[in-house]
Formats: sequence, structure tokens, C-alpha cells
Amino acid sequence: MNGQALRMKYQLAKLRERHQTAPPIVNRIPFTAAADGPMVLTGLAATNHVDLDRQRLRPYALAWLPWKMPPLLYRHDERQVAGRIDHLEYVGGDLHITATVDHSIARRASCFSVGVTVHAFELVDPDSPDFHAIILQGWLDEVSLTDAPANPRAVVMHRRTALPDITPITERLSRISNLMKEVMR
Repeated sequence: MNGQALRMKYQLAKLRERHQTAPPIVNRIPFTAAADGPMVLTGLAATNHVDLDRQRLRPYALAWLPWKMPPLLYRHDERQVAGRIDHLEYVGGDLHITATVDHSIARRASCFSVGVTVHAFELVDPDSPDFHAIILQGWLDEVSLTDAPANPRAVVMHRRTALPDITPITERLSRISNLMKEVMR
């Protein structure tokens, strides 16, 4: 966690004390039925709503390298790679995701969660019990699949069985074709 994120969490904790607000209660979202093989999941990785940690992302606040997608993890655990992110894009301020998931438990999860390095934030309504922090700018470090999201609106909206990888087959066909050309000469 970087200095900005620590500062934001500290200030939010102080506001919780001041306004005597309880820490968030995270509800677990049930897993879907077990599925055989990899799945393609699409949905919302992040929205611009206030989450249970009283944080909100400004629309289009997160950056990442489009040619090198962030890792896809299970429950923010770097030791549990869930698969790969195929596509990320902002639509109307919400971050949409498509991912191929081969982790046997993660592919059953119903929610996404983002890991972010905060570069800039500000407090909103600090004198009100409705206070929260808005992240103005940040780096998308990773996206996770989870059953305990801070943002219950970051959900898996569609899931389907992934198509098998045909790369080895096309490589073999190409080699056979090249051999046939050599034989025919």
C-alpha cells in the first residue's frame, strides 16, 4: 500500500471515529454452481459508486498498460492467479472486464474487486455522516474475483464456457502444410 492510500485510509478511519460509524460489514456473495473447465466471465470490475470502505472511484480514474493487462487473481492473493484479463474498457465511467478464468474456485465467484495504487484522492462531505473518499487518479495493479467485494456492484454479469485453445492444432497444420510443399517440389 502506498503513502497516498495509507493517508486516505487513516483519514477515513478518523472520520469513522468522529461520526461514530461502524466499520463495513462485508456480505459474502454465494458462488455459482461448479463448472468444468475454463470460463469466460464478463462484468463490472469497478463502478463509480461509494463502496463499503467508503471509497469511490472517479470515472476513468484508473490507468493500466493496454498491451500488458494487470493480473487476474483470486481474492487479491498473488499466489492464486485466476486466469487472464482479455479486455478492459471504461463504458459510461464503469470499468468493464472480460476475463478467461481457469482457477476452479475463482470461476464460480460472482464479484470482481480491484487492487489500486492511489495517486490522488480527496475527501467528500467530511463534516457529514455520508463522508467518503473519491480516488481521483490511480494505477490498476490487479483485478480479483471474490465472494466478499468491497463494491457489491462490481459483479459478474455473464459467464460462458471458454473455447478450447486451438493454437497447437493450427501450428501442427502449418507444419504439415510446409512439409507437403517441400515434398511436392
